[in-house]
Amino acid sequence: MATMRIKREKVGWRVWLGWMLASIVSGAVTLTVTGAMVRAGNLSTAIVVAVFGAVIGASLGITQWLVLRPQVSQAYMWVVASAVGGVVVSILGFAMGGAAGGPLGGAVIGAMLGTMQWLILRRLISRAYV
Repeated sequence: MATMRIKREKVGWRVWLGWMLASIVSGAVTLTVTGAMVRAGNLSTAIVVAVFGAVIGASLGITQWLVLRPQVSQAYMWVVASAVGGVVVSILGFAMGGAAGGPLGGAVIGAMLGTMQWLILRRLISRAYV
């Protein structure tokens, strides 16, 4: 059986820094949008949770895609996976009756988005882990 060897370039500190900045910007955008919605009042928790999931998924997908695209072919799938992960987070948040706050809520959101992103990344990169 033939084994295919793929030469992988090492990911340097610039990619790591770009990734961290992309994630920070996404979090800031999401918290700004949902914070403005909460301050506006008269919105149900379900709507705020749905918007949070959609915005976090889309913003993470787009900003992280900007970092990934020079490194990974078909990196556009990252945006799709992140958006779908955001929708799943929204649906689960709504099904649980509202926003899950604190460290547990952040862990749930991170796990769902990370899992959706990993499903895409594992096809594109060998030994991709969540």
